[in-house]
Amino acid sequence: MKKTRPQLLKAGVRQLMAGMYYGTGRFKTRLRGRVVILAYHRVLTQKDLAAHFVQPGMYVLADVFESQMRFVREHFCLLSIGELFQRWKSGGLDERSRYCVITFDDGWLDNYVYAYPVLRRLGIPATIFLPTRFVGTDEWFWPDKLAYLLRCSRPNGTPPGAEGTEWITHVEDVIARWKRMTGAAIETALSEMSRTLGVSVPRERAVVGWEEVAEMARFIKQFLVTGYRSKVNVLYGGSTNQKNIGAFLQESAIDGALVGGASLRPGEFRKMVRIANSIHFKR
Repeated sequence: MKKTRPQLLKAGVRQLMAGMYYGTGRFKTRLRGRVVILAYHRVLTQKDLAAHFVQPGMYVLADVFESQMRFVREHFCLLSIGELFQRWKSGGLDERSRYCVITFDDGWLDNYVYAYPVLRRLGIPATIFLPTRFVGTDEWFWPDKLAYLLRCSRPNGTPPGAEGTEWITHVEDVIARWKRMTGAAIETALSEMSRTLGVSVPRERAVVGWEEVAEMARFIKQFLVTGYRSKVNVLYGGSTNQKNIGAFLQESAIDGALVGGASLRPGEFRKMVRIANSIHFKR
C-alpha cells in the first residue's frame, strides 16, 4: 500500500520525535522498576503484505522486529512471563532495573518463520498464546477470510497490496461491524459471500503446527535451564480439554497442562486426569 503525502509527513515527524526522545536517554530512568510487556501479533515481510490483507496495527516488519529485540536486549532485563509472575509473587523486582516481557497472540505461522529465529539467535524468551482449534490446520481466522473475499469482490486490475487507504479503512470498518455478530452468523455470511463470488478461501496454513510448537518449547526450556541452572517444567496453558490433552502431553518438551474452564466440569475433568495419568505412567 502506497502512503499518501500526509502519512509520509506524519511518519517523518514521529520518527524525528522518537529519535530526539531516545537521544535524551530519559526512558532509562523513567522505566526503572517497571515492566514493559510487548504484545505482538504478526511479524511479516513486504512480500507477505502484498499477498494478503493485514490490518494495520496487527503486524511489524521482520527487520523492524529484529531491531526492536536488539534494543530491548541492550536496555532491559528480559523475563519470561513465568519468571515475571514469580518475581511479582516474591517481590523480586529490582527498582533500579528495567524489565521487558515478549508475548505473541494467536500463534501465527510467521511467528515461527520470522520471529523465532531472531529470539533464538539473541537468546530472548517469549510467550506465544495459541488458538488450539487452529494449530496444525489450514483454517483461517474469520477476519482474514472476510478480507480475502472483500479483495476478490474488487474490480479486476487492482494488484494485491496496491489498494489505497480508503479501501483499507473500508475493510477495517466491515470487520468492526461483523465483530458485533455471533460466530454462527459470521460463518453463514462468509459462506454466502463465497458462493456469490464463486471463490473459496485458500487452504494454506496461517497458524503454527504442533511440530513448530514443540521445537519452540524445547528452546524455551533449554534457555531457562541454562540461564537459571534449575529444573524447569513447561506446562501447556491453552484451551485444554479431553480431546486435545493427550496430544499435548505426548510431546516430550511439555511436562504438563494448565486446565481452565474444563476444571469446572467434573465429568470432563476426571477424564482428563485419567488420560494424563495413563500418559505419565508410559513415560
